[in-house]
Amino acid sequence: MSIGTVSNVLTGRRGVRSGKRVAILNAIEALGYVPDAAARSLIARRARPRPPADPATPRLTCVGYVCADHTAQVTVLPHRDDRVTAMAIGKTLGGCAANVAVTAAGLGAPCVIASEVMTLLGDDPDSDWAASLLADRGVVLTSGSRKAGARLSRCIIMVEANGARTIINEPLQVPSEDLEVWLDALGAPTGRHVLHLQGDEIGPLVPLLPRARAQGLRLATHTTHLARSWRSPEKLAELCCLFVAA
Repeated sequence: MSIGTVSNVLTGRRGVRSGKRVAILNAIEALGYVPDAAARSLIARRARPRPPADPATPRLTCVGYVCADHTAQVTVLPHRDDRVTAMAIGKTLGGCAANVAVTAAGLGAPCVIASEVMTLLGDDPDSDWAASLLADRGVVLTSGSRKAGARLSRCIIMVEANGARTIINEPLQVPSEDLEVWLDALGAPTGRHVLHLQGDEIGPLVPLLPRARAQGLRLATHTTHLARSWRSPEKLAELCCLFVAA
């Protein structure tokens, strides 16, 4: 059997004829083979080739955090000093910026969008996992989104059967310097290009938004996690001036 055929059986990415598949599975069982998580982590770190930019394709850059959502199904939400047992704990990719970018990338024809995320990931295995999932969904990371010594943000969600939930989150702020460096490298967009900011990213990045508009970027945001200091008629009017094109 070729390495590629064995890999296809292990990953399930491509179909393998039943005879070969059974032979490979029997060999795996006989040898007691277990996939090496560390090796898979190294594979995830390999740079993925980015498709050539097409000026005619609209581009979306989402600024915000990417995280691992750990969802625990519980009978009753815990109170102080309670100890509970979860019926199941699932791990999924989360974060408002990631959700917007993945949704845009998945639209497909006739609404093809080149989607990317400006975020803060590290060099830990969880960050490798998140970057790999984003790439599989057609989303790339902007240059500088991965930093040595950093790690992936986490979110813990406890959910009762009736839908009641408690969320413990640790959103990480994208440094304003990252957006400034990105704008320096971008220059003037060659086509339609939207810069989308997660709600809690707005405050620290406000000083750079007029420059982004002047460079030809269209600005967008949503109010998820918007700081309370912005939730007033006066501050919302300020947001309208920043984000709504004249």
